[in-house]
Amino acid sequence: MSRPTKYNQETTSEFLKLVEEGYTVKLACKKTGITDMTLSRWKKRYPDFLDALNKATSKQWINIDNLHRSGIRVYKRKTNKLPSFAEKPLESGLNASQNYSIVIGSSRV
Repeated sequence: MSRPTKYNQETTSEFLKLVEEGYTVKLACKKTGITDMTLSRWKKRYPDFLDALNKATSKQWINIDNLHRSGIRVYKRKTNKLPSFAEKPLESGLNASQNYSIVIGSSRV
């Protein structure tokens, strides 16, 4: 016997409402208690849900655009540059005679 599905009106409407309000799809999944795989399966099995999700994400972008036009700055991540604190070695609290370095990813700072 298989486990009962979480696909119901209450779960889907809560998920779509969160996406419209500006939550990322991943965070909306977490808040409603569904996994990424479940969401992917729902998009394949239920075309009406996929259409509703596409409408919710388009409303999300309209809401973000309206916030931007009203003067509220929307956070935009700069991915091409490391944060300023990672560009120089950490010196506070270190003994000057010891050689320390910070490793971020594959590059040494």
